[in-house]
Amino acid sequence: MKAIYLTTSLERQDYVDFTNIWKTPLNSGNQNYHNKLIRLISTLTDVEVFSLRPFSKRFCKTYKLKASDKQINNIHYHYLEVSRNSVFRKNNFIKQSLKLIKNCLDEELLVFVDVINPNAIAVANALKEKYHFPTIGVCTSTPSNISGTPRSYTQSIMENTAEFDGYICVTNSIKDIFNSTDKPSIVINGILDNAIVKSIDNEYGRYFLFAGNLMNKYGLYSLIDAFKEIEDKNIKLLLCGHHANEKLLKQAIKDDERIIYLGQLTVEKTQQLEINAFANINPTPFSEDLDRFNFPGKVIEYLGSGAMTISTKNTTLLKQFPNEIIWCKNGEKEDLKFGLERALSLTLEERNRLGKIAKEKVKELYSFNNLKPAFKDFVNQFVK
Repeated sequence: MKAIYLTTSLERQDYVDFTNIWKTPLNSGNQNYHNKLIRLISTLTDVEVFSLRPFSKRFCKTYKLKASDKQINNIHYHYLEVSRNSVFRKNNFIKQSLKLIKNCLDEELLVFVDVINPNAIAVANALKEKYHFPTIGVCTSTPSNISGTPRSYTQSIMENTAEFDGYICVTNSIKDIFNSTDKPSIVINGILDNAIVKSIDNEYGRYFLFAGNLMNKYGLYSLIDAFKEIEDKNIKLLLCGHHANEKLLKQAIKDDERIIYLGQLTVEKTQQLEINAFANINPTPFSEDLDRFNFPGKVIEYLGSGAMTISTKNTTLLKQFPNEIIWCKNGEKEDLKFGLERALSLTLEERNRLGKIAKEKVKELYSFNNLKPAFKDFVNQFVK
């Protein structure tokens, strides 16, 4: 058996280079989930990744994205050429994929596809129509949750993924939407990265870290307001990630020199900051919809760092880590202030113990080794 993975994601270092050709930040959350899932699949079989990279004539600094490829152990990335004209882009992706797939036809194939990307879905259905490969949708969100998309986008996604043979979903509620006919499915909330991160010297001293999506709806400004009320002048707040409105962010920080905005960093650099943090924080305000249709995968990364984790409510994680996370309710300013002050009140011994227990527990739940048996059973349902 061999896996074909249709996605917009790239290999880790290639993604870092790719973000540099964009004038606007890219969403790394989706990239990280697919990247880790690809590596999980590679523990079972070889993976051929067909990467349908996003492109914009307005926001890309390059004129054209040419075809290239990269082999890392048993994962082979094929970066498809991207047509400048979006009208021809889908058909060009299909044409290239049909050509590449011919090199794999001597093996039993299983196709995984990112269901949020219409081009990836179109390629998957073209392969399915011609070769009848089992096709598994990877569902990281609901179509209606993608910002700026019309109702027709949601309808198209649902119609064109209805005939897939199985689904991998981030939450049970997402599974209920995509898998209404009860086909084989598995819920994988998050995946703990198995890559070894090199330790570095701590150049910032004591700091809280918020890394991820820096849009207002994910709690950035409530966190800044809460931190400004912390009396300890020897603790900093580091912010890094994507989708920040830098003008508004600078206005919110004003003259508080303890708050440092680092921009968008590499995955490795971010994880190094997480390891050295006094505490890592997820300030995303709680809502029923977010709780059902999103999963804070960044918190899994935080827990794996060995540092303390502060987080707003998430039903799944609250059940799994009732005592290992400093919970700060719904994400209001006072809730976040409570979490920050609670972390500062703990002794060194208490902080180390909390981080150590959380790290051990998250490995038991979300590591490759833990996820692999159930995932293997799921995949075997499609193998003759």
